Amino acid sequence: MSAVDQQPPTYSRVLKQAESRAEEKGREPSAIKRLLMHHARFGSTELLLRLDETMPDAERTAFEQSVEAYLERNVPVQYLIGVETFFGYDFQVGDGVFIPRFETEELAAAVLDEMDRQFAGAERIRILDIGTGSGCLAITLMLEDGRVEAVATDVSKQALHHARANCEKHGVAVDIREGDLFEPVRGERFDVVVSNPPYIPVDEPLDPAIADYEPELALYGGDDGLDFYKRILKQVRSHLNPGAFVAFEHGAQHAAALSSYVHEALPGCRVSHQKDMQGRDRMTFVHCGSRVRHT
Repeated sequence: MSAVDQQPPTYSRVLKQAESRAEEKGREPSAIKRLLMHHARFGSTELLLRLDETMPDAERTAFEQSVEAYLERNVPVQYLIGVETFFGYDFQVGDGVFIPRFETEELAAAVLDEMDRQFAGAERIRILDIGTGSGCLAITLMLEDGRVEAVATDVSKQALHHARANCEKHGVAVDIREGDLFEPVRGERFDVVVSNPPYIPVDEPLDPAIADYEPELALYGGDDGLDFYKRILKQVRSHLNPGAFVAFEHGAQHAAALSSYVHEALPGCRVSHQKDMQGRDRMTFVHCGSRVRHT
């Protein structure tokens, strides 16, 4: 046995070995660090302080099994640890629910800014989140703005299981309803309709970690990726209060086509696009009329 093999399995040594494997396979070393912190139950500061300590056998075995699942079977690291951070809040994720992305954090921030401008002085803001998934958008908007009353819809029972768990975790009373688009909110109106619907064209190749594990219901939006936007725009007008706005996340390539669909389905409404941190048109806002204040 070599001297290297006889070295104790410290957190530092175990982490470096697994990170090297990840780099060889073209995977993210940062994901390996997340897995180790999860199994060791360390925050980043504690990990730095304890890098030279020996990693207990049970922890190391569980960590190595997770590394194997991530590197060899493409299981998303978020599913392995059961959580993803969104807007500074931890959200439960797992099989059957779309993993929240940074781009959707940008949508949440943009919606909060727009509500501050559009609804200054309002005592309440009624929001509908279509295709809520984990509930990250609706829950974040409620946590960040105490005026928000949110309804969230989704067709997936699995996703809504996670959304309800996240509501309980964060102590917010989002009204979660199962059903397709506006079906669960017939006859109801809202100040804000927000959605990050499936927008990947069906023939677009995806990373196996996404294609093999995340739900198809949350990924694909028809041949051009715009099926759900078209359906939402055709139905949304009857669900808008005076002065309401609609906010979408979408692929950067969809901005121009989405503008055309808005003008066709909602004549007289104003369309604007907002760029993400990379300077791409990833968010579209639709304003219909002037604000009529309610309490």
